[in-house]
Amino acid sequence: GIWECPDFYRVPGSDSYVFKASNESTRTDWWAVGKYVEVNDSSKADLFELESADIQEGAQRVDFGTFYASKTFHDPVHDRQILIGWINYHCNGTDWAGIQSFPRVVSADPGNASRLMFEPIAEIAQLRNGSVPVEAVVEAGAKFMFP
Repeated sequence: GIWECPDFYRVPGSDSYVFKASNESTRTDWWAVGKYVEVNDSSKADLFELESADIQEGAQRVDFGTFYASKTFHDPVHDRQILIGWINYHCNGTDWAGIQSFPRVVSADPGNASRLMFEPIAEIAQLRNGSVPVEAVVEAGAKFMFP
């Protein structure tokens, strides 16, 4: 398959780097962790020395659901790498296909630095501002708008 949406970044709080790529034919995102070694000879490529299994080996998928074409950005205020991906989803009766995932923090597993963890950013909790009671009976096939 074709590799696209590549990403290469330092794991915050470590001297390891992540290489991430999306596989177009399987619509999945894969990662590998390693050391970046700059080669001081312009006729030779820099090196990426693996610390984990190679990309697309084992269980090194970013997500095991419908998740694809992810990209990251660095949040310098909190020194963290934030990942957002595309969730390929089509809702019947609409003209759109897919949504963006909740942002996730990428970090090294404290028990095994060659593994990555992807947890929702803490700011997501601010979206939970209590429940909204709704007393309504909705007939099958009917539309209902939440207040």
